[in-house]
Amino acid sequence: MKVAIITGASRGIGREIAKELAKQGIKVIANYNKSEEEWLNDLINGDLGKKEYHEILFDDGSGNIINKVFVEHSYKLELPENPIKQGYDFIGWYFHEDKWNFNIYGVLENMTLVAKWEKADYIINFETNGGNDIQDIKYTFGESIKLPTPNKEGYTFDGWYLNSECNGDRITEINEDIFGNLVLYAKYIPNKYYITLNSNNNIAYETKEVYYGQNYSIVVPNKEGYTFIGWSENNTDVNPEYLAEAEYTSDKSTVLYAVWQANTYEIEYKLNGYLDTGNKLYDPYFHKPIILLY
Repeated sequence: MKVAIITGASRGIGREIAKELAKQGIKVIANYNKSEEEWLNDLINGDLGKKEYHEILFDDGSGNIINKVFVEHSYKLELPENPIKQGYDFIGWYFHEDKWNFNIYGVLENMTLVAKWEKADYIINFETNGGNDIQDIKYTFGESIKLPTPNKEGYTFDGWYLNSECNGDRITEINEDIFGNLVLYAKYIPNKYYITLNSNNNIAYETKEVYYGQNYSIVVPNKEGYTFIGWSENNTDVNPEYLAEAEYTSDKSTVLYAVWQANTYEIEYKLNGYLDTGNKLYDPYFHKPIILLY
């Protein structure tokens, strides 16, 4: 039996040659992706030159088909746009356990390509707004992160926020609802202090409510026979730490005691005709000393 080997027997001139030789009883060997019997049937039925297409489904990794294309047999797939999944990085399209290489592989059958993902890594930056520096934190999506607490002199930390104005919802932790590369801004409340004024006779004169960094002035009290010169944190001081009517700021609650200075007076004597000789007064008429009683 004669044998003919024909390339390109699926279409055009190659198909016609193979068909004619087969009619003459010559055994034909051709390149074809089916069995010899199927090839002969296709040859006889005129289906040899028809193109064969395969259905390709794209699964997002959770069973949802997000795209479907048809590709001619042995042709390469066109790489689709990468899908997006919240909190994950796209790794590639997989056929069973193997990553599909769009640059090399040709399609030989109907198939489903499945998206493969891995959890994304993110970074948190902290703007402490005058507080102590806090290092960035790297975290993986889905990981629960307990946020640090900054310190700022004279202030109490009031939470982290997603904007520099520190308004909106306070961020207390990082979870699957809040993710991505983040910048968190610290908010503070100035500490409240109490300045108690004592007139230094164990009586509270006034209590002032002040905040850290806030300027305040202190009232001037009155005490008969004395001049007020200022306030001191020690009730025995004679030199005041805080002067009257000046402005101050405070970083603590304290009691201030009034510092007084006794008034001094001059006594003027009206001699009514008597002579002052230093230590004694003399009557100019009788030339006798006069004794003053105090």
